Amino acid sequence: MSLSRFLASWLIVSGALFPVSVQAQKPADIPTFPQGTDVVTVPYSKPLDFNALNSLHVRMSINGGPAESFQVDTGSVGIVVGAIAVKNFDASNGTPGELTYSSSGVHESGVWTTVEITFPDAKLPDGSPVVAHVPVLAVTNMDCTGKGVNAARCKPSSSAPNPHMLGIGFGRGGGFGTQLKNAFLQLDAMQQGKMRRGYLISPKGIQLGLNAETVSGAWSWQKLVAREGKAPDNYNGPRDWETAAGTFAVDGKAATMGSVLMDTGLTNMMLETKNAPQDGDVPGGTPVKIYLLGGQLSYDFKVNDSGNAAAPRRTSWRPATHGTFVNTGLHPFTLFDYCYDADGGYLGLRPRK
Repeated sequence: MSLSRFLASWLIVSGALFPVSVQAQKPADIPTFPQGTDVVTVPYSKPLDFNALNSLHVRMSINGGPAESFQVDTGSVGIVVGAIAVKNFDASNGTPGELTYSSSGVHESGVWTTVEITFPDAKLPDGSPVVAHVPVLAVTNMDCTGKGVNAARCKPSSSAPNPHMLGIGFGRGGGFGTQLKNAFLQLDAMQQGKMRRGYLISPKGIQLGLNAETVSGAWSWQKLVAREGKAPDNYNGPRDWETAAGTFAVDGKAATMGSVLMDTGLTNMMLETKNAPQDGDVPGGTPVKIYLLGGQLSYDFKVNDSGNAAAPRRTSWRPATHGTFVNTGLHPFTLFDYCYDADGGYLGLRPRK
């Protein structure tokens, strides 16, 4: 059966629209931020047009080395960088590690080693540098699994690999341990209790730390579900939280409620649900609607509509290994400011005009 015929049959058996219920939020569903705590905004590496996004980058220095541009990725956790770019790298001073990006099949291996990260384009309110001490994956080898909707883009490294990825997500990987690798949540000032752990992504840059003065306006919030697991001994960091709730509709027929990952690391979209195609692309021109924060907000587009800034580069089906799941890619960031409150366990979105 062709993909278009399979899609048509799925739309028929899906039945009526899933009733996306939106209820007024209670006070307990809205975070309360402290007043007067420190925040700092890290600017993007270059000016961005948020109506035509391809990626987000900020500059970082590792162990006092040269400042270099890193891609900001809400779909992964941890800094991944070539070992050749880590000043004073010592392979014996670390733990072997590896990471695979499921969308592309990129597999990188090397050593997790703790380094000093500095964001040189920003200063704390007292003029001191913005610094974190976190493990990074210093990559010595990169190959391809051949799996994933973007697998064709994966190219094995024939020389010393040198990726530059800054993973800042939540709900990815192994709970508490992953957040120890999240540089945006492990700033020294956060460890000292001077900043609330969290960040805000907007056209102005990426604000690190949250307070009542800077997080205001017409935000919609979802209280996140805490991930299971026990904190390591002497743990000084936030707990991890599950991916936010949401769902999607294709050609007017919606899947059951599941989860939605807003992923700055991709320009395409991936959809998963039962009784739907398990691979292939959604045909061009098909209307798609994405429900965010459990249905409180939504946006829509037609597949391959280059005139709609919210439309992804490509929209694909994946096997429904997560139930109903959407990886939106980067493009909804053209519509919403994004705030992750790691200390409180909230995700907030604020529509932009």
